[in-house]
Amino acid sequence: MSHRTGMSRGVLLLALICAVSFGAVVRVALAGDNNHVTCVEHGFYSGDNNNDSSFFARVYQGCSATHRYCGLFTATGGFIGSSDNYNSTGTCNTWSRDSTSSANECSAVAELSDDNVFSYHPHASTGC
Repeated sequence: MSHRTGMSRGVLLLALICAVSFGAVVRVALAGDNNHVTCVEHGFYSGDNNNDSSFFARVYQGCSATHRYCGLFTATGGFIGSSDNYNSTGTCNTWSRDSTSSANECSAVAELSDDNVFSYHPHASTGC
């Protein structure tokens, strides 16, 4: 036990780990992700940096073995790219860099659907 603070080293180490974890959560929250779960997690997921033109439209597996669609579009409706998944074990994932290198993450939109689970709807970037 530390004589100066009255706390054990384990408690101090735990506090440090919690502080670092909180910093990571704040970083992710600022990146522009826009996702939720309607039986299946899905949404717009940003890359490492808001200015690297790297972002994703994703529909994770779960609840069904139906067709899942994930597409990326510009804010004005321009097509960036899309993917379809037809099995129960894979994730539908569209990466902006597979289609174009100049897409703007700050104004991109993920269009997503999972047949018989949720209807086609948009998730826009919330960052930048």
